[in-house]
Amino acid sequence: MIAITFALPAESSAFLSHLRNKSRAGRNGIQTIRGEINHRPIEVLHTGVGEKVCRQRLEKFIEDQEFDLLISTGCAGALNNELQIGDLLLAKNFSTVELNEKRSSFSRSPIYMADLLTAPTLIDSSDERTAIARTSGAAAVDMETEFIACACAAHGIPLLSLRVITDTPREPFPAPAHVLFDIVKQRTDLPKLATFFLAHPNRIPRLVQFARRIANARKMLANALEASLAKADDPGSRDHRSRLQLRRFDVHQHVSDARVALLNRTFHAVRDLVAFVHGHVAIHSNVEVDIKIEAHLAGPTFLNLNDSRN
Repeated sequence: MIAITFALPAESSAFLSHLRNKSRAGRNGIQTIRGEINHRPIEVLHTGVGEKVCRQRLEKFIEDQEFDLLISTGCAGALNNELQIGDLLLAKNFSTVELNEKRSSFSRSPIYMADLLTAPTLIDSSDERTAIARTSGAAAVDMETEFIACACAAHGIPLLSLRVITDTPREPFPAPAHVLFDIVKQRTDLPKLATFFLAHPNRIPRLVQFARRIANARKMLANALEASLAKADDPGSRDHRSRLQLRRFDVHQHVSDARVALLNRTFHAVRDLVAFVHGHVAIHSNVEVDIKIEAHLAGPTFLNLNDSRN
């Protein structure tokens, strides 16, 4: 299964329209959306904005789960004028998969590879963006990816960080960041928003343009994600014989008791169980057992090397 995280439902709405067999699920006190693209199971989580809520929801999301890949995606702000609104950015510093290979699987839209910075607050002013770009070397900024990367590293989940640019130094937010979004409430405070624009009616056209940019950016991001996932192999189009896979299953087991005659049988039992759980058929196995006999072993010891089978 592939996990995909967005900060907010406003970022994921276009992508969710591509999901088939869509349903809502709940576990560990969080809500997720499940569906399929090209017969591949997808689970979507909204992490919320900022460190605290993101860490809390993500830990509950990946607890006791085995994801093949987690795609951290959503909006980001450019820190320089090289990136334009609607550009797609693959974060080199956070992604743990091969980016050149992944880059070719996305849509034909230009995709940049650069470093991404996770900031504690929304960055608005052009001067602040320029200063952060100079000190960090990053090309864009968000508020969640660093914490998602830490969680993926702790749980051994491959990570792909993909962001779409929605604001730049030349085209910043139409209002102060705290007016557009309340991090504590995790939503826009509509009375505060209305009050601001009633006091600054000349900014209303900028708000309308900003809303249109966000909508277009969502579509571009959704199309890129859908194109990448759709290029994956379709498991439903292959017969049973083609689904058989050759898998390597390594077991590193410290045997404190030198009675290793049963180790070979135990290994085969585990191998067959793993194959059954993953829906595959075990065809061949090569068992290697390294045996270290300590000199301090006392008493008669049963050791049958023939049963170790290499």
